[in-house]
Amino acid sequence: TSYGDYDYHSEYSTMKIHDLRSIAEKMNSAGHLRECTKLYMGVRKSFLDASFRRLGFQKLSVAEVPRLEWSVLEAKIRQWIHAAKFCVLILFASEERLCEQIFEGLGSDTCFVEIVKDHAIQLFSFAEAVSISTRPSPERLFKILDLYETSFDLLVNGDVVSQSKSLKLVFLQATEIVNQLAEAARGILLKFENDVLHESSNFLDHKGGIHPLTRYVVNYIILMCEYKETLTDLIVSTPSKENNSNDLTIPDLKFSEFEERT
Repeated sequence: TSYGDYDYHSEYSTMKIHDLRSIAEKMNSAGHLRECTKLYMGVRKSFLDASFRRLGFQKLSVAEVPRLEWSVLEAKIRQWIHAAKFCVLILFASEERLCEQIFEGLGSDTCFVEIVKDHAIQLFSFAEAVSISTRPSPERLFKILDLYETSFDLLVNGDVVSQSKSLKLVFLQATEIVNQLAEAARGILLKFENDVLHESSNFLDHKGGIHPLTRYVVNYIILMCEYKETLTDLIVSTPSKENNSNDLTIPDLKFSEFEERT
């Protein structure tokens, strides 16, 4: 993946890192490692602040999401996907390596976590806000799936996080957002099927034309097929519907049935 102008290059040369390591060792020997790491964390947090501003990333609360036009939210989702990949795969991973090079073995294992945790929370709070606040409208399914796939690949299936104990700790709570996005997608699918099953228009074309609902459903399913692998995982892994078992108005959506229809 190309990140254009956002490619991360550490401002620290090998010589500078060696000098910082030497300073950290001397501060540790003098019993002042805590002051050293505190100063270092402040500098690196400021760097992350500047990086987030450069990416154009803005916090979005749960209350703000419903007030946005869908076209605006779509653009923000595309921007977030780009920013999330950059932050997890490049920015945070590079910060972890830098921290290890300077403080490894000095008893400051939480240094990296303290540097990035607030920015990680800020980053994935957007996905959480969208998953919680987006109304279950069929046209919104595909952007929710884009968010789900990105979050799953970064937090659950990605090598960068899975191979780093520190990053796992940072994103421990964020992994729940993957489940929330999955639930949001399932809710939209149920809404779509319900809308189709209960559509009651009296459209009649005496010339034998295609019913508008048929055209809409076919086009929608064609788009769904682009996410077939993801939808298979989401629907097969759907939680128990015990709470809905007595509600006959909620259709029982099974992917095997969907495959037969396509």
